[in-house]
Amino acid sequence: MQSNNKEKILFYGTPEFAVTVLKNLIEEGYNIVGVVTMPDKPQGRGKRIQASPVKEFALAHKIKVYQPTNLKSKEFRETLDVVNPSVQVVVAFRMLPEMVWNKPPLGTFNVHASLLPQYRGAAPINWVLLNGEKETGCTTFKLKHEIDTGDLAFQESLSINSEEDFGSLYNRLSVLGGNLMAKTLRALFSGTLKLRRQELDEVEIKNAPKITKDDLIIRPGTIDETHNRVRAFSPYPGAKLLGKDNSFIKIFKTTKLKDDLNGELIGKVNKNSAFDLELMITKKQLLINCSDGYLRIDELQLPGKRKMSAADVINGSFLNN
Repeated sequence: MQSNNKEKILFYGTPEFAVTVLKNLIEEGYNIVGVVTMPDKPQGRGKRIQASPVKEFALAHKIKVYQPTNLKSKEFRETLDVVNPSVQVVVAFRMLPEMVWNKPPLGTFNVHASLLPQYRGAAPINWVLLNGEKETGCTTFKLKHEIDTGDLAFQESLSINSEEDFGSLYNRLSVLGGNLMAKTLRALFSGTLKLRRQELDEVEIKNAPKITKDDLIIRPGTIDETHNRVRAFSPYPGAKLLGKDNSFIKIFKTTKLKDDLNGELIGKVNKNSAFDLELMITKKQLLINCSDGYLRIDELQLPGKRKMSAADVINGSFLNN
C-alpha cells in the first residue's frame, strides 16, 4: 500500500458518515492539515449548542478545525491561502463555490453514497430504500460546477437486503466510502488515477433530492411501498402515520406478512380520514391495511412517548384514538 504523507489534505464534512471516512484516512497515514465543518448550532429540545460529529472527532485527534459561515468570504479565501492544500476531500458537506473547489492543484474529490450517475442529490441512501433498490454503492469523483456530475474515480457496489433500514445501510456505506477515498488518494498521489466521464446515454436517471416533511408521511399503498418508506427513515427521523387531528405516530420497524389474516382480525384501531389509511388489530398484532394485504407494525413511537414495541401499546390508550 502506498500513501503520501507530504501531500496536504483539507477535509470537508459534518455528520457521522464523514467521520468514518476521515478516520479511515487518518489510519491510512494521510496528512490531514485541517477540517472544514458547519458552525456549531443549537440542537434538541433544549436547544443546546452542539458541535458537529466531524468537529468533535477532529479536535480529539488534534486537527485544526475551520467553521466558516460564508465559504466565499475574504476570511475563508485567506484561510485557503495559508493552509494551501494539495487536494481537498468533501464528504456530506454543503455545495462548494468554484473558488473553493478549484483551489487545490490536484483538485477536490467527493465521496457520494450511490452509484453515480444514479441518485445524484442530497439524500441518496433514503431514496434507494424508498424505491426498493436491491443494490447501491459508493462513488468517488472529482468535483466540478454541476452537483454530483464530475468525472468518476472509483465505484464499488453492495447489495441491499429487503429488511435493511437507513441506519444499517448508512453505516455500511460510510465504511465503503472511506475505503474508496483512500484508494482514490493512493492512485492520485502515485500518478495512476484515471478519471472517466459519467455515462448518461440510454440510462434512466433517478435523483435523490433533499428529504421533505411530506416524504415522511405514510400514505395508502402496497405492502412493499409502505415497508420501504418505514425503513428509509429508520432510525431517524421516522416515517409518520398521521391521525385525524394532525397528530402523528412514528413507525420505525415493520414486517411484511404473507398470510391472509382476515380470520384473525378483531377490529379497526383508527381511520386516518386525511389519507384513508387504516390500522387494524388482531389479538397480538397491530397492522397497517395496505392495498394488497397487511403490514405488521413492530416498533413505533406515540406522541410525547419513548420508542416502544407494538406489543407494549396494543392494550393501551392508543387503541382509543
